[in-house]
Amino acid sequence: MQYLFSTRQWESKIVAARRIFLFLDFDGTLSPIVKHPYQAHILPSLKTYLRSLSCRKNIVIVIISGRHREDLIRRVGIRRGIIYFGWHGLKVRFKGKKRFLNTLVQIKAVVKKWRRHCPHLVKEDKEIILALHYRNLNSQEKGCWQKLKKELARFVAAGSIQLGFGKKVLEIRPPQKFGKGEVVKELLKSKGRRREDLAIYIGDDLTDEEGFCALREKDLTIRVGYKKNSAARYFLRSTLEVEKVLGSLLNLKSEYN
Repeated sequence: MQYLFSTRQWESKIVAARRIFLFLDFDGTLSPIVKHPYQAHILPSLKTYLRSLSCRKNIVIVIISGRHREDLIRRVGIRRGIIYFGWHGLKVRFKGKKRFLNTLVQIKAVVKKWRRHCPHLVKEDKEIILALHYRNLNSQEKGCWQKLKKELARFVAAGSIQLGFGKKVLEIRPPQKFGKGEVVKELLKSKGRRREDLAIYIGDDLTDEEGFCALREKDLTIRVGYKKNSAARYFLRSTLEVEKVLGSLLNLKSEYN
């Protein structure tokens, strides 16, 4: 991985592109990582840049998050000019949804049992995805957390669920194939991407690796935070530098260029 601001090659790609497809994660990218998921908020300066970029006809902005889509829109606060995907791109209607929701009821009962022994385990109910944030667990609670994961493994073995892993978060998801990489491919196809168009993907988590892998080598894949084995070509040091990228994009890509 190369530090993005150690080179200017990416700037020339932006200037030369006919259209820009800008894919963004939310938590850890537009919002700093926080102790509690309900505390997440977009940085005001990033919101200002996003609002300006969303008015450009030659820039398509797509925000993909594991959050519920409406929660995501509310936290970003810009309804027009941005395409939103919640639940990592999972469609509202999917095969086996009723069966999965019944399984999720059972899992919630299991989680409730173990949370009595893990009071710092934060449960985030996203309707179709259940996220368990273990960032704040103390040493005494970690044993209970391991036992809870063993119980969840039984549901995985039965093919009833799949588990998703992020930064100190475990997600219980439907067993269907979906993810940010699928969203990227489908959207670029539906928008008629051409050779002279450029896609940019900025994210910070394991789920964003699928998005990085879905793009071409000439595109810009940027991870927030250095990770040795990431599929991203470039990295940024913090969410504050995401602001710098969006500001550069606004300056380099005029409405007529």
